[in-house]
Formats: sequence, structure tokens, C-alpha cells
Amino acid sequence: NDKRRLRDGAYSAISFGNAPKKVKVMFLDTRSGRDLHCIPSVGAMPLPLGLGSALGCITRWFSASMNLQKIIPSCKDSRIMKEEQWEWFEDQLLGSDAQVNIVVSSIQVLTSNKFMETWGQFPQERVRLLKLLNRFGEEKEGAGVVLLSGDVHHGEIIDSSKGAPGKAKRGRILEVTSSGLTHSCVDPFYGFLCGPILKSAYKHRFVDNEIGNKPNFYTGKNFGSIHIDWSDSDDNLKDDIMTVNVHDVLGKTVLSTGRIPVSDYSSRMTDYQLGRIYGPVDGSMVPFVVRVLFAMFLFIASRYLQRKLMTEVFAVKAKEQKARDKKQN
Repeated sequence: NDKRRLRDGAYSAISFGNAPKKVKVMFLDTRSGRDLHCIPSVGAMPLPLGLGSALGCITRWFSASMNLQKIIPSCKDSRIMKEEQWEWFEDQLLGSDAQVNIVVSSIQVLTSNKFMETWGQFPQERVRLLKLLNRFGEEKEGAGVVLLSGDVHHGEIIDSSKGAPGKAKRGRILEVTSSGLTHSCVDPFYGFLCGPILKSAYKHRFVDNEIGNKPNFYTGKNFGSIHIDWSDSDDNLKDDIMTVNVHDVLGKTVLSTGRIPVSDYSSRMTDYQLGRIYGPVDGSMVPFVVRVLFAMFLFIASRYLQRKLMTEVFAVKAKEQKARDKKQN
């Protein structure tokens, strides 16, 4: 008779401690209600040498680079979570009395990496999530929220304010990816591409100059930890500190947010800024494809006109020759 058995999806929430020194963890189900990708993924196909995953990366890169999610009508409305889960999540988040709120998503939210399976491949769903997290920041002053994600077989820390336009960014959303304990993106035969791909998609990444996290991703096997230092007084919540770390298999810290006040883990951006946070769907290949198609059109048109001109020339010459033959006869 657990509520989770009655839901259409494996989402749930659990709390620790008492307010205001309270932590709430919300686990989202980003699998059971998700629509197909704009180009359906072939990642699960049993192809040899793990080629299914590689092909899935290529199709996601192509659809994001060509802006298909914003062009094809059926892709625009694609969903990650069903409406029932959205309503549950909104109630859980906005109704929370916890000082620290942790939202767990199996897939990344804030990355700009086109190759990965992320919320960014479903732009409308991503914006809806960011607006809800932003609303939390506006309504729950002093409380913080952090995103935890996995699935990608590398560790990473992401900062939403890196892409938000304008000087008055008013907070940020931080996401920490820890993945995984058993697999690394460098393990397959094509693993040598992992590092260069992560280096190429860097704009979204959190950087703390004091810690020197450069390039602030980690491709080895890893796990994460969260450290919360509560203040001695319940009245001074700004002194509560949270640090999120990523560790290698030996427990050494390889990535860290550093010591950040819990109240700074919040976002109060404008809708305009939220809609322009770095994401994978950017249509970066569209100008190149347009130029190629235009060049092909010019080539085909020139060949057609050339052939037509040559045909007319030959027809005129043939007519002249026929006239000369007739005159000679």
C-alpha cells in the first residue's frame, strides 16, 4: 500500500531532519513517461561493439545541430514527464519547508552537450523545469535547491548562470553530475572521443577560481557526496553552508562546488534569461547546410543552363548546316 505502487511512474520524495534544518530529496522519473527523441534513439539496440550507443549520440547531435526539436511540430511538444508527475513535483517543491532541496534527475538538465540524452533534447520540458525551479527561488527566500544527475558516465558541475544573458542574473541553478561507479565514458573502443567532446561543450560548466576546477569534468569512475554545515542559530539561515563534491574511486575529491551558502543555491532569473540558458538545441549546423544546399542549387542550375545553352547552340548549328546543304543541292 505504498503510494509509489499506485503511481504511473517511479518518482518519490524523502525528507531528513526538522525545519529549518531539513533536507528534502525529490527523485524524478524521467524514463517511464518520456516521448521518443526527435530522431528515435537506437542506443538500446543490441549492435556489436556498443555501436548502438554511438549511433544514438550521432542522431542526437544531428537533431540538436539542425534545430529539429524547434522545427518539426511533433518534436516541439515532446514530453519527459507526464502531467501527473509534473503536478506532484510542483506540490513537493513549492510546498517544501526544507532549507536544502535536492532534485534528482537520471539525465542531465543544464548541459549544452549535443551528444547526450538530456532534458535539453526536449526544450519545452526543460524550460518548464527551469521556470519551476526559478519560482521556488522567488517564493522560498533563504532556501536552496540543487540538481543531481547521472547517466552520462562522467562527472561534471554545471552552472545555469553561465548562459543567462544580461548583467543582473539574480542567482543561479547548480547541477552536479556523478556517473558512474561501474562505467566510464572512456571504457568503450570509441572512449578516446569522450575527453575531446566534453572539452568542446564547455560553456555551461561551473568554474570556481579558488578551487581551480579546470576543465571541471572528470571521465574516470566516480561518486558524489553532499556536505551541509548547519549554522548554530535557526535565525541566521544565511550561515548554512553546502558543498557538493565528486570523488574518484579512491575517495579523492576531483570536482567541487566549494563552500557555498545554501541560500545561494537558488535562481530568480527573468523568463527571458531562463529561455536563453545554454542548451544543446542551437541549430549550429543550419547555416552550413543552407550554404551547402545553396551551392548545390547553383551547381545544378548552372549545369542545367549550360546543357540547355549547348542544346540550343547545337540546334542552331544543325539548322544552319541543314540550310547550307539545301542551298548546295
